[in-house]
Amino acid sequence: MTDELAQKLIPKASGDKIKDIVRAEIIVRVAGVLQRNGSFTLACKLFTQAKQKVKAMQCLMHSNDTKKIIAFATTARNKEVYVLAANYLQNSDWHNDPQMMTTIISFYTKAQAFESLAGFYDSCA
Repeated sequence: MTDELAQKLIPKASGDKIKDIVRAEIIVRVAGVLQRNGSFTLACKLFTQAKQKVKAMQCLMHSNDTKKIIAFATTARNKEVYVLAANYLQNSDWHNDPQMMTTIISFYTKAQAFESLAGFYDSCA
């Protein structure tokens, strides 16, 4: 499914609360179909439109695009998203990349996930 087709399936936003709730449900359904079909980046975009940042981050994590994961977590400003991103980044080659290490520490700090941060420091030592 292309971005153009996905946008055609989704009704336009309106000022009516009930219509907007129905629109958000349709967006989530379309995003779920895209996620099951492996279109993770497009599914992420739609989950973001539906204000479901955690599901959007999970889609990005399946895409294995580290730069997009870092960018999304930085702009999302959500504690759960920060923790998901930091946990994902720990599975990368952070030992040889000091910038990655700094990013992981930053995400755990912003999420106030101090136990996870302590565990990361322990694995660094």
